Amino acid sequence: MARPIDRDPSDPSVPLWLSQGRRTAEIAEEGARAGLSSNAVAEQIQVAVQLPAHRAREHERAFRFLMAHYPAYVAEKKVDANFVAVSQLHSLYRLDRAKAAELAPGVLSGEIKAAALRGVIDSVLASQGTGDRTRVFESKRRVADFVSDATERLIANPALLGIGPVDEVREFRVGPRFAPDLAMRQGQRWIAVEISTASASMPPHQVGRYLGRLAQLEQKYDRAILVLPHDRGDIADMVRRFQDEWIGREAEVMLLERSAEQEEA
Repeated sequence: MARPIDRDPSDPSVPLWLSQGRRTAEIAEEGARAGLSSNAVAEQIQVAVQLPAHRAREHERAFRFLMAHYPAYVAEKKVDANFVAVSQLHSLYRLDRAKAAELAPGVLSGEIKAAALRGVIDSVLASQGTGDRTRVFESKRRVADFVSDATERLIANPALLGIGPVDEVREFRVGPRFAPDLAMRQGQRWIAVEISTASASMPPHQVGRYLGRLAQLEQKYDRAILVLPHDRGDIADMVRRFQDEWIGREAEVMLLERSAEQEEA
């Protein structure tokens, strides 16, 4: 059964993500007019919509896409689709505008779900061959798929982390700024779980961002674990080694196998 769409508490006829995207766009425009720094704008966004700025910006992009191409649906409060479905529609629009226009009414009314759109996108990608744009798009899609898939699998089966019995799992879809993707409780101890991906050609200085994120999470939680795809063992080794060289303790990095559905994608 599909997860129900979170609604704006002040106007339940509007999806929460759409209100967050609208508010993020307003703050960004106000900040630009006032000459605020990007950091200052990000702080305002996080306070206003209670989302990390990068997630709020994703909602903003989806909102702007609808305003550019389907403004009547927004104005008349006829958007009854979740964020993932609209993001998929945006992706389809970049690949095949005619097909996106054909499916848009069904998507925005909630009749056509994200999973069905994924099949359409895969068909379009297959028909377009393996050009540079297609390869880049498909790579980005697989990255997003891993994060979403890993989150769902770890919620359903925390044992995949290999940390022993877990008493409670929390997902921070909407929550405090800087929150991890998941938090797991073992007795009185809380473990932060950050799910990410990494390019096979990631330069060493970018690995430092992972170390900084783990250090940030350890300020609040008893442990912090980074989850990467199973084929990023080289990146995991660098993260562990760099932290060990710096503070004499290896970072906790777990490599998660892709699901069967992802391997077939």
